[in-house]
Amino acid sequence: MGVRAGVGLVGVVCCVVLAGCTSPVSGTPDASAGSGGGRSSSPATSGGAPSSTGVGFEAPRVPAPIDATKYLAAPCTVLTPEQLVPFEVNPTGEPVTSGSTFEAAGPSCSWEPLDRKGDFNLLFPDKNKYGLSDYYRERKRWAYFEPIEVGGYPAAHFDVGKQDRRGLGFCGIVVGLTDTLAFSIIRQGGPGPQACDQVRDMAAAALTTMKGA
Repeated sequence: MGVRAGVGLVGVVCCVVLAGCTSPVSGTPDASAGSGGGRSSSPATSGGAPSSTGVGFEAPRVPAPIDATKYLAAPCTVLTPEQLVPFEVNPTGEPVTSGSTFEAAGPSCSWEPLDRKGDFNLLFPDKNKYGLSDYYRERKRWAYFEPIEVGGYPAAHFDVGKQDRRGLGFCGIVVGLTDTLAFSIIRQGGPGPQACDQVRDMAAAALTTMKGA
């Protein structure tokens, strides 16, 4: 898979932690939990989603759920070549849609910067049953977790490690698409703290694509 793929998978592995450390909500998706818990991301309906007062939800509810189903099968298409220009990356992303990493974490795509410093990795962690709330549940374990909004959607900057690495060009963001599905973008090897600006802007571009705007 080469150096590029090896670097890019580091971001995926960071999010694999989410699938394994949240025992009350990980594992085989429950059909009663609404769509988006498994590989389907259709917006949850009031009849199929867990109650907002139940154990599942800790994050702000998603105001306008986005059906991202087709992007789970082709994660690199979530960003167009034009949208990738500001990030100075090779527009040909490297998808992960099969194999052990896919089975553990979900579909992803990585893009290598033209200067070959680090990478961007976008992941749909579809093994998590409660989307952004699964990240909220683990936030006290991590170096930081800072809730924000991206394009009106609930989101947060985060680092699953023990040390704040933003000064080293490492930053993650996660955005809720439905109450049961989120997507994350991790930047490593970025331009110091500006890496957080990059992942926020990339997440906003991905939302634009998925909303069909």
